Amino acid sequence: LARSTLRMSSLALLDDISFFGPTPPAEVKKAVSVLSKTTPETFQKTLVLVVNYLHGSEIDSDLFTKEYAETELDRSSAIALFTGIYSLFRLAIRKRVKPSKFKHDLAELRFPASMIDEITETFKSCQHELEEAATDSVIRFPTVEDIKWRVDINISSSSTALSLRPSVLMRMKLTNNTTQQFEMNIFRFHQLRYYVAKTLKDMQDIEQLAILKID
Repeated sequence: LARSTLRMSSLALLDDISFFGPTPPAEVKKAVSVLSKTTPETFQKTLVLVVNYLHGSEIDSDLFTKEYAETELDRSSAIALFTGIYSLFRLAIRKRVKPSKFKHDLAELRFPASMIDEITETFKSCQHELEEAATDSVIRFPTVEDIKWRVDINISSSSTALSLRPSVLMRMKLTNNTTQQFEMNIFRFHQLRYYVAKTLKDMQDIEQLAILKID
């Protein structure tokens, strides 16, 4: 019961924290100030540009100027609005924010009520696709696909007639189809075992923290 209560309290605490942190990004705050003089048509145009940009479309200076040429915003205000909305979407996608949480935090940011539903629906409609695209673009290091090892005994060396020193030869096949081979003495092998076991134990301990268990 105590653990369940702690977990519920932890989740409630996380819900109270805005996805953008204790302090909203400066570019988002600036965009909010621009929204007060932005018409619904210009706001819709900005949402379309932001989503297209997140999907990989190029927006150069000439295209940007053309898009806002007949709007009520000057160039600096248009840049501030686009940058703020883009930063908001990118942060929410990176943190996999639920649409309900997204909408709640926009209200906390004092977004105009008339625009909260529209931006939330836009975010909801493209969230899954953008999250997958962001995941695919993440730089990842290759992982171990297979590992083989053997123990060699060094019977003698140039300076010692009989040494009988064991060493461990390891060969790892990685997911990028490369092979890494290295040799270590028994002391280093035991160090490797220890630190691998310690890392796995630390990961298990972290997973047991109630504040990190989010369904």
